[in-house]
Amino acid sequence: MQLFLHNRDRMLEYRGCLLQTQCGIRWTPGRFNVRILLLLLSSLLPTEPFKVEFDSDFTQACTYQACMDSLESETRRLQSLNDEANLRSVETMRELEFLGKDGSISIPNFFVWNGSNAAAELLPSEAESTASDSYVRNAIKEKFKEVVPCKDSMQDYIPPRELKQGMKLCVVMVPPHYLRPFKWPQSQNKARVQNVANSPLLKAKQSRAWVHVNASTVFFLPGGPNYLNGVDSYLDHISKLVPELGIGSIIRVALDFNCGTGSFSWALGKRGVTSLCLAAYGSSEEGVQLVMERGYPAMLTHSFVSRFRLPYPCQAFDLLHCAACNISWLSNDGALLFEADRILRQGGFFVWIMDASNHGITWSDMATQTEKLCWNLITRNNQLAVWRKPGYMTSASCKLHTHVPCCLSPPISNSTWEVVMKPCLETTRSALLTANVHWKSRLINPPKRLEFVPTAGLHRAKKEVFLSDFNYWAYLTDIYVRIFGVSRVLEIRNVLDANAGYGSFAAAMALKMPPVPWVVLNVMPVDQPDRLPVIFDRGLLGVYHDWCEPFDSYPRTFDLIHASRLFSSQNRCSMQVILQEMDRLLRPGGFALFRDHKKVLLPLQKVAQALHWKAHIEDTESGTWGTEKFLHCQKTRWTIATKTIH
Repeated sequence: MQLFLHNRDRMLEYRGCLLQTQCGIRWTPGRFNVRILLLLLSSLLPTEPFKVEFDSDFTQACTYQACMDSLESETRRLQSLNDEANLRSVETMRELEFLGKDGSISIPNFFVWNGSNAAAELLPSEAESTASDSYVRNAIKEKFKEVVPCKDSMQDYIPPRELKQGMKLCVVMVPPHYLRPFKWPQSQNKARVQNVANSPLLKAKQSRAWVHVNASTVFFLPGGPNYLNGVDSYLDHISKLVPELGIGSIIRVALDFNCGTGSFSWALGKRGVTSLCLAAYGSSEEGVQLVMERGYPAMLTHSFVSRFRLPYPCQAFDLLHCAACNISWLSNDGALLFEADRILRQGGFFVWIMDASNHGITWSDMATQTEKLCWNLITRNNQLAVWRKPGYMTSASCKLHTHVPCCLSPPISNSTWEVVMKPCLETTRSALLTANVHWKSRLINPPKRLEFVPTAGLHRAKKEVFLSDFNYWAYLTDIYVRIFGVSRVLEIRNVLDANAGYGSFAAAMALKMPPVPWVVLNVMPVDQPDRLPVIFDRGLLGVYHDWCEPFDSYPRTFDLIHASRLFSSQNRCSMQVILQEMDRLLRPGGFALFRDHKKVLLPLQKVAQALHWKAHIEDTESGTWGTEKFLHCQKTRWTIATKTIH
């Protein structure tokens, strides 16, 4: 492999050719940080020497470590030549970007080596580039509307998906008696009464089975009405009945339906499993706000009533759990159970506890329906049953046995947003999608489904891009941790990555040593290339979402919101709409980190300041003259009396 770095018009020009991996990268003139460039190259060919050439008087063959000092010294020398001609050149040249908005390498000239002297150019589509550039231009011209505070009675307000004509989107204010939540890990066991006073579950008569409440504190009991001997004993019991369950090794990502106060998530978390609590809007036993206050991922959903698909890809979860969850699994010809089959990974488990609340469903009804899905009944013990989805059977082979129709959708389809669920089998490919690797190797190893995710012009280098993306975010998250400092990092728990790409931000944080307590919920915008199946294959949590609509969670539930290049790729709604929704989700004192084009971050900073956030723009690794910048924000506490926004 050879890498040539030249000085032309006092700018750095990068050209590369990766012959050993049967692919290549060619850089046209542009500014770029040498350290990040070499980080990419060293991750692809860590032991392969390469040639570095700045000028005719500076040529050296070296490896990454051997060249670093010489390269940085020469880079500083070149960057010091900041005369007027160079400045004009900087303003007129388009900056080379390392990662695209979809998480892949987005370089203007990327080609795949085909073994001959010719190279096939694989450029991002003009539509994508035009849309992004257009939004940058529109962001500069965007006019901000007055920030309207919501009424005091709307402190736990979740905006409707579709606003009525003439209805304004207001800013949810912090309740006057809101207190700083307990820090992790104390928050696992208690919460402030003032912060969750309107939780539907606390108002329910049966709440005493989950919590003990005094004048100022909610204490979470180590169980619930479905775990008479405690949830730890319940998990031990299931593990004895189903030894192959592999909690914490094979089982890594779980979904708990109508989960109460999150006791199941609490117990699974101690055993190395990340669990997402999913509860129905309007349920009298809905405790999502309590679960988030404890420091565990949770979301609300309309799907149990609206019949739309859940916002997760096919074969996402290793374990589905329904402990007397009050869901009518057999209504609409069993569409909800077919939806559970769609999101359950091949070889995954479905755990069900039956009680009187299960809409009159009998054992025979459930057995008949699960036979249509070709699930295997592993055990039945009193009111508890555990099924396993076979890992060797495709939807086509299951259809031959049960005569249940397959869904009319492309193979490995992940279309979920506002798609109606139907009683049909989603198309699967057993040999491709079965994942039987242990955590934490799932975080690092490129998954099999990587072959099928969309890319910006890449075909043969997906694994290399995947690994380079992880190395890039491992480097950046080290910087984040140093910026925050150890004490503040340990105070952060609930994190939302608003434009997750391959999920490498969350993966890098999960592998930090010493460990950090962050639990990241990865968001895949519905108008971006779909990487969410890969995120779940890595053993991480994620969800599809349209940022022009409200997020299905309560106000003040996240400690940190992270977004890389979200706003430069979003053009359906204004950045003010998105940022006001993030303001609703962010706790007072919480942080928001945005990496984007400086022309996008400048108006974004104005919106943040209008919301009374502390907002500062800083340089990134691209340097002082680079167009990518970093907007660091912290939400403050403000009232109507302090409103000075226009």
